[in-house]
Amino acid sequence: MSPSRDWRGEVRNPNVRAPNRFAKQPELGRIASFQVGGLEDIDRHYDVVYTSNVLEHFAEYQSAARHLLRNCHRLCVMVPHREVWNQRALRPSPDLHHQHTFAEDSFDFVVPEGGPAKIATYTVACIAAWGWSRWDAIQHLPKNLVRRMLGKKPRRPPLQIIYDIVATAGREV
Repeated sequence: MSPSRDWRGEVRNPNVRAPNRFAKQPELGRIASFQVGGLEDIDRHYDVVYTSNVLEHFAEYQSAARHLLRNCHRLCVMVPHREVWNQRALRPSPDLHHQHTFAEDSFDFVVPEGGPAKIATYTVACIAAWGWSRWDAIQHLPKNLVRRMLGKKPRRPPLQIIYDIVATAGREV
């Protein structure tokens, strides 16, 4: 998803720990303005809100998503896909850094609430961003060959899922 030359708008990345490389590139200032802040800083309407590896940290990610959708036309969310802990899907727990994992239907709750007109999902491997580094991937090659010879499933890198949620004009979530 890259903006066209005609596109004008604001993009907000509530992940305050991640460096905002885009905001440091002056040539992008002609097509969009970028801001970095926390969830509580989103207090007006934006064209697009993008969060990367943020919502899995909220015990109540649904209320955070509702807040974001009330303040934007398009919400793009990237989070871990089907992440497990001790062979089980994550559940909210004060002992875990990540409170949730996400599947293709994790944002379907906003549809009956009069929310988005469209939700699209994309599943991707993010080598070196979240999950395996390139070195991890190289190390797993021979191990996976042995696993296959032993009749076991190969290990796969953790995946991310990206949600592209387009709100219906004039509807509250």
